Amino acid sequence: MLGTCTKSFGGMSVAETAEIFEVSGLDYAELCFCQKELTGWKYNLCGYEPLPFSSEVAAAMDIFRSHGVSICALGVYNCLWQGSSSDCVDSLRIFREYCDIAFENGIAILATHTGTVLNTANARKGAPDIRKKVFDSFTMALTEAAKRGLTVAVECSPFDILTNYSDFCELKEHIQRTLGTSSMLKYIAVPSSDDRNVDISDIALYHLKDKKRGGMFYERFGEGDADFSDFFADICKASDIPVILEHVNSGNLSETARRVREKM
Repeated sequence: MLGTCTKSFGGMSVAETAEIFEVSGLDYAELCFCQKELTGWKYNLCGYEPLPFSSEVAAAMDIFRSHGVSICALGVYNCLWQGSSSDCVDSLRIFREYCDIAFENGIAILATHTGTVLNTANARKGAPDIRKKVFDSFTMALTEAAKRGLTVAVECSPFDILTNYSDFCELKEHIQRTLGTSSMLKYIAVPSSDDRNVDISDIALYHLKDKKRGGMFYERFGEGDADFSDFFADICKASDIPVILEHVNSGNLSETARRVREKM
């Protein structure tokens, strides 16, 4: 159940990307619209950018499928709450269009984050106003996902407005109170983070990346000092959850995938 995200292969054609994934023995791809035929993806986008037609995504999926690779999620990663009121309306619009594309192509998961901010500490001090804006924007987005029977998987990080599993649980509780269900909301677990006691029933995807001791930024698996022993001990209990390699490229993907499979 090993894959990677196409955002690391931006500018390549879909066929070139799919061939690299096949040679590396991958099962899955998290699809961001970064390839030559699929454009429109922009990290932390606040506003609107035209997306590919659903038929173009279907054609790309056929190419990946012909190389033995399934699309396990669409990578969204826009920001629903920053910017002007007009920006927020546009951000929800593009999220809704992602939902339509996923639904029409049988992709069950939208992978996203809660919005990267330049100064997370100051932004978090702005609570409850900012917190309310974040929670309200996700309530609207998750309503759109629920209408289509989709799952929204959220990664939290120190650079984002919601930084860890505890913050995610607060969002989940808010969604449960507001919508009466939070079944459409799941977590993207990062084994190299400091998160502890993550409920495996909350996890939709793993993002596997490393970090040097005292380092600020993530590295590819094997280039940092993170302890993955618990992850590899527990992954047998979650063999149906895709493990997505991050911070890889065409030159090191095969080696990284081999290293992870050996550990598994």
